[in-house]
Amino acid sequence: MRISCVSHPPPAAASTYIKEKVFDGQLFVAGRTPTEQVKMRLLLALCLLAVAPCAFAELQEIFKWKQVDFNFANDSVRQEALKSGAYDPKNALPLGIAYYEGRVFISLPKWKPGTSATLVTVPYDAAKATEQGATSPLLNPYPNWSWHQRPEGDCDGLTSVFRMQVDQCGRLWVLDSGLENVATGGKQVCPSQLLIFDLKSDTLLRRYRIPKTSLKDNSFLAALTLDVAGDQCGSEQDDSFAYFADIYGNGLIVYSFKDDRSYRVDHPYFMPDPLACKFNAGGINFRWVDGVFGLALSPLVPSDPTNRTLYFHPMSSFNEFSVPTYILRNETAANQEDNDEFKVLPERRGRKYSQASASTMSKEGILIYNLVSRNAIGCWNTHQPHYEGLCGTLYQNNETLSLPNDITIDEENHIWVLSDKLHKYLYKELSPEEYNFRVLRGDINKDVKGTSCDPEYKPKPEELEPKCAP
Repeated sequence: MRISCVSHPPPAAASTYIKEKVFDGQLFVAGRTPTEQVKMRLLLALCLLAVAPCAFAELQEIFKWKQVDFNFANDSVRQEALKSGAYDPKNALPLGIAYYEGRVFISLPKWKPGTSATLVTVPYDAAKATEQGATSPLLNPYPNWSWHQRPEGDCDGLTSVFRMQVDQCGRLWVLDSGLENVATGGKQVCPSQLLIFDLKSDTLLRRYRIPKTSLKDNSFLAALTLDVAGDQCGSEQDDSFAYFADIYGNGLIVYSFKDDRSYRVDHPYFMPDPLACKFNAGGINFRWVDGVFGLALSPLVPSDPTNRTLYFHPMSSFNEFSVPTYILRNETAANQEDNDEFKVLPERRGRKYSQASASTMSKEGILIYNLVSRNAIGCWNTHQPHYEGLCGTLYQNNETLSLPNDITIDEENHIWVLSDKLHKYLYKELSPEEYNFRVLRGDINKDVKGTSCDPEYKPKPEELEPKCAP
């Protein structure tokens, strides 16, 4: 059984005993008796154990790219795209991920000019992935090239997708920000919109352009989660909802599939924490002032599908929050000023550099999230109190998880992660000689064993004690 890994600083005494001298492999401190020398060597050994590296579960690398390339019709078309600037390998950076029946969906927002397609697919075969290892396949535009090669000012295609999700009805919900040149401030070239595709036929089921009444002047829709029962797919009784995170406008957009309408919800808990805006990834310091970002719903109870909990957090925050979905489904209740149904969970998930970006939920109620400054994937069992000691780490790897940016769980409880070195892309430069983008996969049921997120884990008394502020 794997131990749960928690980072602890060495005892304060450790720094006192580092002024020793070493003779023939033995540790000596001037002015100490032999008995004291032995005690101090034992103490130092304990200190070293306290900071020893932990064994985390490992994600399987499925795909990896130094630079991404698209499946153009032929090489002549590719060369023309390179010549015109429609395709610039150094500027195309993937971000979002979804999975459905042998296809991995990846979004590529229009960070800079030169991203030929903003939503793509890559075929996945588990047996081949195990046999061949990580590959660097071409990206296939979804649904096809015609959705991406649109004249300027034509907003009937796809413009700039950040994230998308698959529901139980076999539908792909795509959140299109309509923003281009995001890395240099962003330009709203088309309205933000929701597009829903039937994944059996790869045809558009619905397009919903988000009205200005649901947005602010600085709105930036970059994340979503789906509240779908799955028993009335596409019918007039389909009471599905979607929740969109407005990370710059610090609000939530609620969309009703049945009514084909949306409304805005504002709350102070959607705001960034000014004390949590400093990030460090791969030795690069930067500041992000991002509001509500991570969204994940408690598992569906078929007998009571409207009684779920939305767990959410701003990216620039160390805290987790919650609100019942029956509140969000009611526009009046959701915007009631004295609404006490919005909750801040008891403790932060961690101290310095414990900000989380995207999040997802397993069928067992394990909340899983990206720890962007730690190159790690964190977790918390929602059936336990949200205490710092019970917020665990599932995966950590400074190479393969260099800024984990999106995360999802498929119907078989496999976790999918996309890491993309966004920090280097924005603030330095990606090397074309290094692998910069990765798609990774793990087994939640297996990998959670032995951690504080394991459904069978029994908390220790000290893990249930509140921690002091730093």
